[in-house]
Amino acid sequence: MIIRKLTESEFDIIQHEQVGSLSFVYRFSEKEPLEKPDGTLIGAFTDDEKVLMSNLEVQDFDLSFNGNLIKCSGVGFVCTRPEYRRGGSVYKLFEYLFEDEKYDVSLLYPFSNPFYRRLGYENAGHYVCLEMAFAELSFVPREFRVELYDGRQSANLYSYHNAQAMRTNLTFLRHSDRYFSAKPYEDRRYTYMGKDANGNVNGYVTFTCDRPNSTVNVSEISYKDRASLMNLLGFLRTYDGNFKTLVIDHLTSWSPLLSMLPNTAKNVKRTVRDMGSVRVMNLEKILNLLPYPTEHGVFSFLSADPVKRNNGVFTVEYENGKACITRSESGLYDVKLDAAALSRLVLVGTDGDYEDLSYWHGVEIVSRNPDLLRAFPPKRTYFTDDF
Repeated sequence: MIIRKLTESEFDIIQHEQVGSLSFVYRFSEKEPLEKPDGTLIGAFTDDEKVLMSNLEVQDFDLSFNGNLIKCSGVGFVCTRPEYRRGGSVYKLFEYLFEDEKYDVSLLYPFSNPFYRRLGYENAGHYVCLEMAFAELSFVPREFRVELYDGRQSANLYSYHNAQAMRTNLTFLRHSDRYFSAKPYEDRRYTYMGKDANGNVNGYVTFTCDRPNSTVNVSEISYKDRASLMNLLGFLRTYDGNFKTLVIDHLTSWSPLLSMLPNTAKNVKRTVRDMGSVRVMNLEKILNLLPYPTEHGVFSFLSADPVKRNNGVFTVEYENGKACITRSESGLYDVKLDAAALSRLVLVGTDGDYEDLSYWHGVEIVSRNPDLLRAFPPKRTYFTDDF
């Protein structure tokens, strides 16, 4: 088996499309123009390099983490020709990816949590889809300040989004219209920017309208505070004369909108979905970026991550919000964690105790040291951007 990056040659790109066509069952014709993928393709070839058995695509992103920017590999288009499945080629692709030391974390949207858990990825949390009759928003004043986005206001919109992104963890920074609707009249997908009294952007909402099903479908809503959220909801109410139902997807699990609805609301449905999976790639850097308690504490854990730079016994001694981290090949430890459990703990945190931790996959508790739990409180983690 030969693992290498795919080139822009016609042979490589055709092979890539053939693997995708067979795996995801879509039409592909060599007579049609070939499109270069957005990211870097890594492939697993047979020993003679005549057949591409599997490949995956990697895209680079900037993410927020505790007020810092970190480097992320977004992994997608993981697929294998049916006749080469269960041969270990996908694992070899990820081993190749994990050798790249430029990344701090890796994200993906798994078809199977157990499968990717074996590769060190763990679910980062959940988001909520809220479906309700427009009548349930009767408590929202019909007052608003908005502006239709058409691409010309990109600097202000990106600046607002990126500032908000730094307030959560593992949120994508945006530098293009990839996730906004810059051609509303063509694609009938709309991004409206909310404005404050001074004309500054303080939120946005992106949505489509479905006349046959009488729904307004919000794919994203972002707001700075209560007033900016009410502003956007007031604008959405302008559609209640044409549509019966409002669907707001990708809400954070802590969204205040979930508790703002009146207790008398009846026509409301909440659906919880997995956010996606995350893997730590540079453990020592992530540990150094964490905000620690002010009181003194010290703990150790054994990282059973097969990635060499993440493997070993890590001792963390913290005080006044900072920590000193040392790593050794062996030694005493409070908890043993596999790569997936480790990723969840350091990147997402826990709001439970050791009893809760004992139920996690890949955790072996040796000593119930309270200093460890104090170092990993739950974080407001949020990412839903596709790639």
